[in-house]
Amino acid sequence: MQFFNKTDKGFSLEINDEIGFWGVSHQDVKAQLDASNGSDIQLNVSSLGGDVNHAFAIYNMLKSHSGRVVANIYGDAASAATLIALGADEVRIADNVFFMIHNVWTMAVGDAGELRKTADLMDKFNDQIVDTYRKKTGLRKSEIKQLMNDETWFTANEAKQKGFVDKVTEANNILNRVESKIYNSLDKENAKKLLNKINNNNQNSKKMELNEKEVASSIFTEIKNLFKKEQEEVKKEEVIENKVSQEELIKNAVASAMEAAQKENEALKAKLAEKDAAIENSTKEVEKANAELAKAQASKTEVEAKEDTDAPVVVVVDELVYASAIKNLVKKVKHIN
Repeated sequence: MQFFNKTDKGFSLEINDEIGFWGVSHQDVKAQLDASNGSDIQLNVSSLGGDVNHAFAIYNMLKSHSGRVVANIYGDAASAATLIALGADEVRIADNVFFMIHNVWTMAVGDAGELRKTADLMDKFNDQIVDTYRKKTGLRKSEIKQLMNDETWFTANEAKQKGFVDKVTEANNILNRVESKIYNSLDKENAKKLLNKINNNNQNSKKMELNEKEVASSIFTEIKNLFKKEQEEVKKEEVIENKVSQEELIKNAVASAMEAAQKENEALKAKLAEKDAAIENSTKEVEKANAELAKAQASKTEVEAKEDTDAPVVVVVDELVYASAIKNLVKKVKHIN
């Protein structure tokens, strides 16, 4: 197993043997990925599977690889090999090969307890595989488990329909180096648009024989135009985001001002209510004082009217105290206003 065509933008990684120490190990793949220095990878897969531990390790390394990874299944991908293929950002399959999934199996020795432990461990492995397939396909766990129980061999189109692969490709295009280089240098959506345009141009100009340099030059021009368009779209989105941010700031400022005005209004209402209560209390005190004064004056008049007694009873009214009370009440009312 080795990389080839290192002069291209991307590197190719071959998974064309059994998976594990006796074939392609995760140590082998790690060494190759480290040597790529984060470059884009074309992952070519043709394997009937092998050790699931090695497969999960390779899957995780591909998922965390900084470059773009495109898997090309050019031979049957079965068992653990399917996990490795799904570690790519995009999975393509030749139209004449198969994609097989099944439950893990092993050989075990020991007493009944040891065999039960082995069976429990196998169930856990199966659950991990189901979760990995579900992330790619979006299928229900129950459906995936049934497909694994049945040891299902999918044709290329069936694998695509279930969501295990992204594209079915004719056999003569599955390992096309120029195409893979394009896919590995662009994001998925723009790569599809560019390739469709190139394929249409090629169909309309079959009589023209362009060498690789001319094709590369044409591709480079298309890529530059795509990047320029993407930059313009990004600028438009930034303008919209800034406008939205300003409108949000204005909205928040108005809401804060309204909230402050409402609080101030409530405070004024409370203060007015307090003043009204004080005025009401003062009014009651004045009325009470007036009533007492009137009573006192009435008593005095009644005493003066009794002329037939030798020693009239004199009712003394402390007018100074009354005047002082009235003065204090007036002060309270002025203080409230």
